[in-house]
Amino acid sequence: LKSRLKFDGGYCNEAKKSIHNFNSSEANTIRKVEYYYRLGRIYQCQEKTSLSIQKLTKCVKIQGDAQGYFAPSACLQIAKIKLKNAQKEDASEWLKKVFDYKNYAYQRSLEHQAKAIQLMNDL
Repeated sequence: LKSRLKFDGGYCNEAKKSIHNFNSSEANTIRKVEYYYRLGRIYQCQEKTSLSIQKLTKCVKIQGDAQGYFAPSACLQIAKIKLKNAQKEDASEWLKKVFDYKNYAYQRSLEHQAKAIQLMNDL
């Protein structure tokens, strides 16, 4: 929670310090999913692209088909990173994955963002 609040407040480095002590081997699945999502977002904020994609991808993999907004949001963020790096085809594939998830919090918002990105970038 501390990491989330610090990240949301724009304090990426402080958020990383807060999340650093998390022990993923003792956590349940949803906590692991959130951990990798938050760590991926922190790395994204720090412009550590490869680490960000690695952690966000792990979030998606761990969540699998389970409900929750972390994986579809991670897909959206990976697509944004790919677009920033002029990798339109990869970005398009990640955006499509956002629509594969159903019945989760913020679904409409994430799908609208994905659709807007598709339209603005001819994907």
